[in-house]
Amino acid sequence: MWEEFPGESWEYEDIELEKAKDILSRYFTISRAYRHDGSMVFDLEVYDRFRYKDPEELNKIFNTIYEEIIRVFSGEYVPVLREGKEFDRIIFLKLVRPIKRRKRSLSLNIILLIVTIITTTLAGAINWVGYYYTLKGLTLPSTLKDLYMEALKAENLFNGLLYFSIPLLAIVGIHETGHYLMSKKLGLDATLPYFIPVPPTGYLSLGTLGAFISVREPMKTRKELILVGAAGPILGFVIAVFVTILGLYLMKMNPVVIHPQEGESVIALVPSLLFELIYIFMKLPENILIHPLAFAGWIGILVTGINLLPIGQLDGGHIFRGLFKDYQKYFGYITLFIMFLASIYYPPWLIFLLLIVFLGGVVHPPPLNDISPLDKRTIAVGILSVIIFILCFIPVPFLVIH
Repeated sequence: MWEEFPGESWEYEDIELEKAKDILSRYFTISRAYRHDGSMVFDLEVYDRFRYKDPEELNKIFNTIYEEIIRVFSGEYVPVLREGKEFDRIIFLKLVRPIKRRKRSLSLNIILLIVTIITTTLAGAINWVGYYYTLKGLTLPSTLKDLYMEALKAENLFNGLLYFSIPLLAIVGIHETGHYLMSKKLGLDATLPYFIPVPPTGYLSLGTLGAFISVREPMKTRKELILVGAAGPILGFVIAVFVTILGLYLMKMNPVVIHPQEGESVIALVPSLLFELIYIFMKLPENILIHPLAFAGWIGILVTGINLLPIGQLDGGHIFRGLFKDYQKYFGYITLFIMFLASIYYPPWLIFLLLIVFLGGVVHPPPLNDISPLDKRTIAVGILSVIIFILCFIPVPFLVIH
C-alpha cells in the first residue's frame, strides 16, 4: 500500500506535516515525507534502519514520539513503525476517533454493577433452590413462576448471594481489574469494568454475560499486548481455582449422587482439565450434584479458557499476536475450525463464532511498534497464559445425558 510515492502535489504549506518532520528528525534521518489517505508517511534513508538501533533505545524513542504526537496533534494521530526491504518507514496514522485522555463518569459502571449483583443473586438463589431441594429430597418447583417465588425467599437470596453472586463477580471483576491496572501501569487510557447483567431464566442460570473494559488507545508494542492481555486471565484464574476448591470441598461434605430415572434427561457439566484434576485430587465420587459455589468456580474456569482463545481481540488474541507475531492468524483459524467441529455437540458455539468474526475478526492487528523484541519475563508471562488456556478451555461445556 505504501510502496509507491503517491505523486500528489501540494499548493500550500502542510503545517502538520512540517511539525511531524521536526519531531521525527530529532531521532531519524528522513528521505521524504508525504500524505496518504489523510495519514502522514515518512520514508527513512536507506542507512537509517530500525534494526541498527539498540532495541531498548528504539523502544524509548518510540514511546517519546508517541507521547509527543498525542500532545501536539491532540490525539488525532499515532505513530506506526514498519520495516521494509529497501528502507524503513514511519507512518503517523490518522485515527477515526481521536484519543481523548480524560476523566469519565463512573455512573454507568456503578449502575451496571448494582443491576448485575441483583441478577446474579437471583440466579444464585435459583441454583441454590435446585441444589438444596435435591439435597433434602424435596420436590423441585415445576414451573418458572414457582421457581422464582422460591428463589425470592430471603434465605435463598442470601445463599444465592453468598455462594454464587459474590464468588462469580469476584472472578469476573478481578479479571477485568487486572486488565485495567496493567493498562494504567503501562500508561494506556482504560475504563473501569462494565458488567453485563442478564435476567436468569431457570436452573444453571448465570445472571451475567461477564464484564469488559475499554482501552481507548491502540497497543504500542508486543510487550503491551501480552501484559495487558494476560493480566486479567492470570488473576481471574487464581480466584477461580480458589472458588472451585471451596465449592468442591462443600460438595465433599454433603455429596448428592444423581441417579437419573429411565427416560429422564440430565444436564452434565463437562470439566476442564484443571477442574478434573482438582476433582480427582479431592477424591469426590462420580455423578454428584454440583454446589452453586463450585458452579461459580466452573464458570470462572470456563470463561478464563474462552477469553484465552487465540482469536482476534480476545485476551488470547492479544497474547498469541505478541508471542508469535503474524503467525497468530494460523492459531486463530485452527481454533475457529476446532470450535466449528465442537459446535456439532454444542450449537451455541456457532453464535459465539459469528460474533467473533463480525465484531473483531480472527486475525489480530499488529501493534504500532511491531519491531521491538520481547524480554524474557514477558515471554514467560505469555507462556504461562498459554498453559492456563490448555488447563481451562472446554470444547463442549455441557452434555445432555439420557
